[in-house]
Amino acid sequence: MAQFEDTDAYKNLCRALATPFILEFQGHFEEALEAHKKAVTGLKSTIEHAKKNLRKLYRKMFERQLQVHEERITHLTHLSGKGSFEGIVIPPTYLSAEKELEDQKQLQEGKGSGNRAYSTNDLNEKYPPLSASLDASLPPIKYRVSHSSELVWVGMRSHWMFVKDETNTHTFWAMQAIWSDEIPMTAALLRRAGEFIPGAGAISVGIRKTRGGSFKLEMESLTTGKAIEIPDRGEHTKDWSPRRFEYGGRTFVWKDEKSGKFGKSAWETLYETKRVWPKEGSKTGKKDDETDGSKLFWGVDNGGMHANHTLYFAAGLDQGFREHLLASQLARHFRRTYPPHKDVKGVEAAAAGAGVLSLALDIQNLLG
Repeated sequence: MAQFEDTDAYKNLCRALATPFILEFQGHFEEALEAHKKAVTGLKSTIEHAKKNLRKLYRKMFERQLQVHEERITHLTHLSGKGSFEGIVIPPTYLSAEKELEDQKQLQEGKGSGNRAYSTNDLNEKYPPLSASLDASLPPIKYRVSHSSELVWVGMRSHWMFVKDETNTHTFWAMQAIWSDEIPMTAALLRRAGEFIPGAGAISVGIRKTRGGSFKLEMESLTTGKAIEIPDRGEHTKDWSPRRFEYGGRTFVWKDEKSGKFGKSAWETLYETKRVWPKEGSKTGKKDDETDGSKLFWGVDNGGMHANHTLYFAAGLDQGFREHLLASQLARHFRRTYPPHKDVKGVEAAAAGAGVLSLALDIQNLLG
């Protein structure tokens, strides 16, 4: 597959797949509709001509990308037939993420107005608490999450968590991870709607087991850079949380607020921390903290036979930060839900296997 990714034909296909989403972001909806149709034609041709030499893992990725374009065609065709694109739902792109970061920068420089007030531009500058800068009167942003998977090799499954709008109609993101009966899940990749193909992605997550049995998450984004989430007492406990990280000059903590006979919650709750200090008398690294008090993220398991969840974000969080939170929680959900049977190749210690979902192909550069 790596050789195919390096060909001009594959780069041209990547441009064709990304273009309709860029056109939607730019407001050229009729052009976007035609571009989605061309993308479908290109994907069908690629699947047909490469299926004999293409591993099922990659073929299914192309097929899932095809489904997203067909979903967009249905939505845009419906609005076009009404004679107006009012009420259109536009999927996120790297352009929309960058625009929101630029908007934040202008707000901090006093060139705009609004409630959001955090940035990733200067990690040394002290900012006021994020929660206090958000408009609490606005309803939270709501996403629906579902799961799907396919057997792609003997003893290997490709797992997907799809993130859609609150109507559960429009695909915004998906996280992909590979489970094997011989090696643990040590990597996952958050993909935007136009990035389901091999080599593309928004945020890669390294899932690193500590000596105590808990996990730290190493996040890397093409838009916002690197961030590491580190659990308290990682050398002494198997608990995922409290887990702390710094983002945009501020510090945050994930907390598991559900306890009892049914075990830990499927989703953690996020708070901004005002200050953190060692817990008095602790010899294992326990910490106390003072939080701003307002939840920035939380989730609900809706039950049923299949994965059916609703995730909530405080209104005003920009796309880049929401993507970080999604990547963190979905990666945690994968590793907790699909633990390894064994580790015959020792990849847990070596943290290998991330190459399967590497960010080898940068769509932004290809479109440049």
